[in-house]
Amino acid sequence: MEKISNNLLLYGPPGTGKTYNVVNYAVAIIENRPLEDVIADGYDTNLEKYDRYTKMNRIAFMTFHQSLSYDDFIEGIRPEVTEDGSLIYTPTPGAFYKFCVSSESPQSTGVSTDVGNCVFIIDEINRGNISRIFGELITLLESSRRKGMPECLEVFLAQMKVPFSVPANVYVLGTMNTADKSLTALDAALRRRFEFVEMMPDPNVLRGRRIMDVDISRLLATINNRIELLYDREHMLGHAYFIPVKTIDDLAQCMINKIIPQLQDYFFDDYEKMCWVLGKASDPRQCKFIKLRKRNRFQLNFNLPDVYDIETDYNVFLDPQNYIDIYKGAE
Repeated sequence: MEKISNNLLLYGPPGTGKTYNVVNYAVAIIENRPLEDVIADGYDTNLEKYDRYTKMNRIAFMTFHQSLSYDDFIEGIRPEVTEDGSLIYTPTPGAFYKFCVSSESPQSTGVSTDVGNCVFIIDEINRGNISRIFGELITLLESSRRKGMPECLEVFLAQMKVPFSVPANVYVLGTMNTADKSLTALDAALRRRFEFVEMMPDPNVLRGRRIMDVDISRLLATINNRIELLYDREHMLGHAYFIPVKTIDDLAQCMINKIIPQLQDYFFDDYEKMCWVLGKASDPRQCKFIKLRKRNRFQLNFNLPDVYDIETDYNVFLDPQNYIDIYKGAE
């Protein structure tokens, strides 16, 4: 059985199933089973187990953000008002510290392969200020520095005045959206201590999905091929965008409310590039969803650039042929 690393990070573009897959990884770690076997059990079964293990304090989940700090994660001081109205400052343990303490005596799951592993999940790990949140913990995360290891390291927590090391049975599982920050821009100390699993868009998840003759798998693959050429592979669109799409109306809503706004963000409202992404395979400059505004005299006289508008006629987005034209003949 291939062992899952104590520190693992799932990374990739938006909508590729990173947060979705932490459920499978977490259950595989808790039950000490091969990931492939756990996936074969089915997502619904694993989600039920995930919820149960979370209630048993074997799994914890938090999302990093810019305002999160060491006080929230490891230890801090919180003000309290006493009964006589005095203000005192009390040392308060953070989320990860409390989880590590509880992990030293984990509740049994009843699964025969359970060896007491616990999982702390950090969603959007790259959105937080890593050095500000982790502090000296960054050194303690290394597998060889965990409690019980020959090279175990302890730090003295100044506020709570106790020694602390990370238990060997605590797994840190993170997710990272590469559209927000490239892997190369991630904190070097964190990058060195984590193993990485890339999760890219998978059109095969949508294979066989047809909506009024629109091949959703080919549509996604073609759009992503163009994004990779015009931008980079870290900003491709994940298959999760299209999983809820069941009807042509769903597809129209997906294009209007998700795909086009995402492309506007990627290309900084460069509508010409957006046309190249969503245009016809025969001539990507011809795009039904983004229309070229007729040039006026001012533009003509001074040779000013073209102006584009997003199509406002909803019927255009309901026409299956406009989606088929994106990939037809693209191979």
